[in-house]
Amino acid sequence: MGPSLTANPNPIPVAPRAIGGQTTLSWNAPDAQYIEIHLGSPNGQLFTYMGNRGSIQTGPWVADGTTFYLQDVTGGNPLTADYTLATLVVHLQTGGTNGVTPPKFMDQTPWWIAVIVAALIALCLSWAAGLDRWRRLPTVVSGALLLAALLYGIVTQANAQSHPAPQQTSAAIDRMTAAHKGQQELAQYVFDTQGCNSCHTVGQGGKLGFTSRGQQVGHDFEGCVRLLTDVSAAAKVPDRRRSEQQQHRVARFQEFGCTFCHQMKPGGIGMSAVGAKLSALHLGCVDIEKQLASGRR
Repeated sequence: MGPSLTANPNPIPVAPRAIGGQTTLSWNAPDAQYIEIHLGSPNGQLFTYMGNRGSIQTGPWVADGTTFYLQDVTGGNPLTADYTLATLVVHLQTGGTNGVTPPKFMDQTPWWIAVIVAALIALCLSWAAGLDRWRRLPTVVSGALLLAALLYGIVTQANAQSHPAPQQTSAAIDRMTAAHKGQQELAQYVFDTQGCNSCHTVGQGGKLGFTSRGQQVGHDFEGCVRLLTDVSAAAKVPDRRRSEQQQHRVARFQEFGCTFCHQMKPGGIGMSAVGAKLSALHLGCVDIEKQLASGRR
């Protein structure tokens, strides 16, 4: 069996007017030892560096027609078409939410508030239907659960599609830089558009706190420096030979969105195109927090 690169789902179902979606890439390159997956061309933006077989989930930035290139980088092979093992074009398929966009305040609404709101709606509907009090309770309970599930389904999908693709972010940063926007405006843009605000809040003095999602995702978080150090060490080990702890660190690295700026490369951690641009502007994670703090004193 030859090399393969697939995506599931493909096409990606998205809401109307959505500009990006999320999918899972899977690959098999039996004749290679190490692979890289690049965007747009054999030497385009690096998406991941891994062993010759595996799968990885993208962020919600895959645009319609995005092309992924599976490259054999064993022994330092160059990023040219001669070492392209497979290509994959991913498309978007509109449908599902009929263009419904939830209010912004719902992004971080605790689940119990959604249930209460859904229960009140179900109660009103049961009154309107003229149900007696013995039939009203099970109707309210079941209706609340169904409405809450529907509500969170819409919110989750909308939130997942709200972050711009790396190419769009890079272009936006270029436009802001050309317009001589200050570091605080750039920091605020990154914080607002790259999902930082789904886990963090900006409190008094600009100090970052955690949303309810951030508290859940960040449970037992080991810290950015420690995580980057551990993932850098894991990158030196072939995928199949990584320990359970190393696999856990790599999974956390992807879960926290670190791959937007950082990429696993042969021998350690490198920077994505957007990450390199932000680094040149002195806007790493800690710098963004400092800029937000200085703007809210």
